[in-house]
Amino acid sequence: MLLRRNVTTFTNRRRGRKFSEAAVLQMLFFMLGVIFVLYISLMLVIAINTNSFHTPLQGPANTIFGISNVRESQSELDLKIPSNSKINENQFIQESADIQLKENTDQSKRNVIINEISSHTTLKAYIEPIDQNSWDIRPLPNRTHKAKDLKVLSFPKVSFCSRLTEQWPVDNYPEEDPFLPWIHDVFPTNDGKFIQFIAQNRRRCDTGTNDKDRKTIMWRQPQLSLFQHVPLQRLENGRYKLSSHEKADPDGKESRFICRFKPGGEETLSRFNFNYDYVSFRKRHKATFTKIGKWDVKSLHTSQLLFQCPVPEHLQEKIRDGSSVVNDIATLFVDIVPVRTPPRYGSPNSFLPPRYSEF
Repeated sequence: MLLRRNVTTFTNRRRGRKFSEAAVLQMLFFMLGVIFVLYISLMLVIAINTNSFHTPLQGPANTIFGISNVRESQSELDLKIPSNSKINENQFIQESADIQLKENTDQSKRNVIINEISSHTTLKAYIEPIDQNSWDIRPLPNRTHKAKDLKVLSFPKVSFCSRLTEQWPVDNYPEEDPFLPWIHDVFPTNDGKFIQFIAQNRRRCDTGTNDKDRKTIMWRQPQLSLFQHVPLQRLENGRYKLSSHEKADPDGKESRFICRFKPGGEETLSRFNFNYDYVSFRKRHKATFTKIGKWDVKSLHTSQLLFQCPVPEHLQEKIRDGSSVVNDIATLFVDIVPVRTPPRYGSPNSFLPPRYSEF
């Protein structure tokens, strides 16, 4: 038996037309779509007229942080107040000092912090000369470069915290110093305990076989070092030395960067989100990297560099709730100082930390 479903219709008395339920629903959806498009268009017009595309981010994401590359340098990657800003710079500096010294009435210390915050108004990177020939010397020679030997590269366009992602100088990487991480993003964790850095492996670019590209691949070897941990031990006077895993400080067994928070100057040691050599071992790779970059430029897990800077305990709450940001401008900064050692080209399990001893 053939069953036919009756379709309910209604009649337009004026014209005598009949419409099915499906046709009515189609017309309703079409009208709703038109209303939605008109609403979005109206919101865009309002946003353009009120300049609301760059409203400050909520909470800790407002905080901007700096990077540097040497132990002796001063403020390396900080924030610039645009000349056309409506914010009074002196007022901003005073408010920043008040945030840092709410419970301290020592005027001399307040003046020191005011001067230090004033010096942090421009994003900078310090370029250190590299001599790869010294990598063949064993043991590795002591560092000899001083602050006066460094070349300063400034990035004045980095301004407000809410525009950090779009203003970060990703396309202006300083090729003169491949020990600097090619950072693409930076933000605090939700609990305010760490500053998360997301960088890319610069050596994955320009991987051709001509002479120019081969020289570039060799020059960018320090990028590989940044993926490999080094054990660090603290010495007196704020100095550090390379050590064995057993002698390294508890927070320095798997590190690569010295993180210096300003103002205040507290230092912590970075940590990786995961151990890249261990991942290479589990993938059964013969080496994490190769000197000539024959095949490791195709390795997916070494294309992105992830590491964190632990935040000093007394700053964690300010970073967590975003109170360190004044008028969308940061008052706390962090410099990152890479530990400069040549890359390791051996088996990925040849220098694993003790926690991987079973491998």
